[in-house]
Amino acid sequence: MPIYFLTFHTKPTLANEQVNKIEGAYINCWIDADDIETAEKTAAQKIQDTNWEILNTEDGYEITREDYPSRNKGLECYEQALVDKEVYLTRVYPDKEDE
Repeated sequence: MPIYFLTFHTKPTLANEQVNKIEGAYINCWIDADDIETAEKTAAQKIQDTNWEILNTEDGYEITREDYPSRNKGLECYEQALVDKEVYLTRVYPDKEDE
């Protein structure tokens, strides 16, 4: 199956332990799926299950090993998705009031 790369813009739900510490996050996902729709549903469910509210989908496309330069964090995630079927990398940004 192909690997799909998706990026979701999210914010923590009230159940998320980081709700008072951060404003939001971008969650990059590498998903092994039959098609982009299945990949997006799989990733969205996992993100919601871990107490994030999806604000929008930033990116979504099929990706291959050749899309990455060597020794790249994205390549590591891609290769891990070949094994684990799903990989998530969350990059949070602080609450504006804390700046």
